[in-house]
Amino acid sequence: QADDRARLARFCDNRRWFGLAVSNYADAIELRPSDPGLRMEAGQALAAFGRHDEAARQYQAAVDLAPEQAQPHIQLGFEQGRLGKPALAEPEFRQALRLDPNLIDARVALGVAFYEQEKLDDALKQFEDVLQRNPKDPIALHYVQLLRERTPLPAGR
Repeated sequence: QADDRARLARFCDNRRWFGLAVSNYADAIELRPSDPGLRMEAGQALAAFGRHDEAARQYQAAVDLAPEQAQPHIQLGFEQGRLGKPALAEPEFRQALRLDPNLIDARVALGVAFYEQEKLDDALKQFEDVLQRNPKDPIALHYVQLLRERTPLPAGR
């Protein structure tokens, strides 16, 4: 029955019927509370529906159920950022990068979290690291430009 509810939730989610998707994910989670994948999907539907506090709770549950997976940490960090809590987002992005150092999205998001906390040197280092890996990353390019406008940089940077 949990699988049926999850399928129905995905069907609703794909059609952007987020209220119905959220309701069906809740039913599926009630039937199978220890499934981190369901928690992740519910978090995505809740975030799309604008219910970021609840999305963060689902992502936290996914982190608790699967701490060795990077994606729940990234999604929890994104929600903490959306909630205006970059200091809570930062450790999630750091953990995601410990689990998988090649995650460009986590590197970019960590740079944004640093920027939002006014950790400008850390932000610049993070964005420069992103640009070494992907020289055309639009978000990193944007923030490097903002940082250069905000602070005088030493020669060569």
